Amino acid sequence: MDAVIGFTGKDFTMIGADQNAGRSIMIFQQDADKIIEYMTDQMSNRIMILDGAMGTAIQEYKFTEQDFRMDKFKDHSGEIKGNNDLLVFTQPDTIQEIHRRYYAAGADICETNTFSGTTIAQADYKMEHLVDELNIASAK
Repeated sequence: MDAVIGFTGKDFTMIGADQNAGRSIMIFQQDADKIIEYMTDQMSNRIMILDGAMGTAIQEYKFTEQDFRMDKFKDHSGEIKGNNDLLVFTQPDTIQEIHRRYYAAGADICETNTFSGTTIAQADYKMEHLVDELNIASAK
């Protein structure tokens, strides 16, 4: 999923767009003026850090096929180990912990765990139908 951030009037909208499927979903809306003011102020005074190399951090945990499946995907055919985006469903505490570690290390902005959050990438696992749910869950 490619993140597209748009500012319209007083609304700040982050849209998750799956260009290959030709669709987009709204993730959240907030007051754009407040966000622009905060970001402008912060970036005027310091360098802001974006971090969150999720794949590298996830590898440290050495998850098994069962860790990827849990109850949600127990009946899915084919191997799903390596589909790290699914961990937002099956290992949410770990994903949150990884994000906390990046913030504790000084990151101001952290990436979501959606490197493979597109229909093309999920097709490798026959899970294209999960793209919208996966990206929304990851953004939350």
